[in-house]
Amino acid sequence: IYKQKYILVDSADYVDMAQSYKQYLTSLYSMEKKDTKEAPAVVEIVGAIDKIKQVFGVPVSKPLALTTFVGQNLGARQPERCKQGARIGILLAVLMAELFGLLYWLFAPTLIGLFSDSPDVIAFGVRQARTEALFYFLLAFAHAAAAVLRGAGKTVTPMVVMMLCWCMLRITYITLMVRLIPDITVVFTAYPITWGASCLFFAVSLARGRWLRHGENTVL
Repeated sequence: IYKQKYILVDSADYVDMAQSYKQYLTSLYSMEKKDTKEAPAVVEIVGAIDKIKQVFGVPVSKPLALTTFVGQNLGARQPERCKQGARIGILLAVLMAELFGLLYWLFAPTLIGLFSDSPDVIAFGVRQARTEALFYFLLAFAHAAAAVLRGAGKTVTPMVVMMLCWCMLRITYITLMVRLIPDITVVFTAYPITWGASCLFFAVSLARGRWLRHGENTVL
């Protein structure tokens, strides 16, 4: 007879699910926690979890390196290494995004001209590029900070921040401002403004350090 057992968890957080499974195995096999350096162990580490994303309409496997790094180091009880890696990861993301943004700002007419030879299309594209491109570092910071929080098991915070700033605030700003200034540039400015707003929330969340304690308290 084949039997299955289900454990209901009052949470959608994968860390809480893993914690519940840990408690089940501990009680099933009467295991006790032992802090020792004498027990040998062989561990296979996943370099980065992959996530399927759409790139120009094509599904592509993209590695989530920063999320994986944070989760692994919190699981290994290495909070300082986790903090240092998170800082370096965010810094590299910001620098790379700003570099590409600067190149896009400088060569916008040429790059947009690769997709259309219409002077009007190129003109609008250059206006958008030179309104947004130099603020790509804000977008990079927001995504990198969200990756750190997700790696620590705080998946709700990035979702709420992005929904509030990138959806509700952006739509509200555009709806109100285009009535005062009926120009397409208003729509373009909505992006760096809402990116910056989300960065403030993420910066406060990271600085408070609760994400780190949350990850430490829920490691397996």
